Amino acid sequence: MLGFAIAATIWWLYFGIFRSMPVDHRFGGRFVWAQGHLLVFAGIAAAAVGVEFAVEAAAHGESLELADRLPLGAGLGAYLAALAAIRRANRGADWVVSMRLGIAGAVLALAIAGLGLGPLSFVALVAVLLVGKAAVELTRAPPRGSPHPTG
Repeated sequence: MLGFAIAATIWWLYFGIFRSMPVDHRFGGRFVWAQGHLLVFAGIAAAAVGVEFAVEAAAHGESLELADRLPLGAGLGAYLAALAAIRRANRGADWVVSMRLGIAGAVLALAIAGLGLGPLSFVALVAVLLVGKAAVELTRAPPRGSPHPTG
């Protein structure tokens, strides 16, 4: 269920926020949009692998080693950093960019530190960080159809 919550939040963040963000038609905006999506997709794939590692470890009563935690932490970190870069290139620096980078760093730090967390605890903390971030972003987002979102 936590893996599903993470997947749903990834989807909601992407389509909930990007629906109202125009692409800057200068070269830099288009380039970052296109290349940033490589990290978006790679990050999503890595996060899925990380959730699978956690499910397998939990099913066998094992702990998560660093190599098992990194796909989820680094995957979500890459996903959030790419979303931040795309927003920065197309809308400028704002609180959303800072928040995305901050949560990306927190998720990656949690994966690296491990804190002796079991698989369920680790995935739960990652899910709480991601869902909390999404809740803040989506509740502060401008209404759909706003000509100039202030985000």
